[in-house]
Amino acid sequence: MRRNHIPVTVSHELVHFNQDNMKKGNTLLWKSIREGSAEFIAELISGETDANYEEFEGMELKIWKEFQKDKNKKIWKSWQQESDLRPRNAGYWMGYTICRAYYHKVGDKEKAVKDILSIKDYSEFLEKSEVEKYLQKNF
Repeated sequence: MRRNHIPVTVSHELVHFNQDNMKKGNTLLWKSIREGSAEFIAELISGETDANYEEFEGMELKIWKEFQKDKNKKIWKSWQQESDLRPRNAGYWMGYTICRAYYHKVGDKEKAVKDILSIKDYSEFLEKSEVEKYLQKNF
């Protein structure tokens, strides 16, 4: 690990420490939001994400459509590993994008962060994020 990358990694892990109010789960949606929220809030803190998401450029809507099919399944590893279908860490990226969409939609940014750290219903949060509209508008 590069030394200059340590602050973002610490920020990411610090977010996990502060996710105590989030409901536990075992679906792709839950794990993606758990990891993606750490990525997103780490970016707010440090100015960068723990992972590099450049490989996702041009694939955003395709990955979203695929995610919709798998979101309620108890899978994670296939969404971490690189495949012919998607780049490595697609689950992280999808959760990051859901949280980012929610954050940009909500006017009160402090409330948005608190909401992200205390999700109880992941399907409801996904719906509130309007991530598909966000993706269509931005990509």
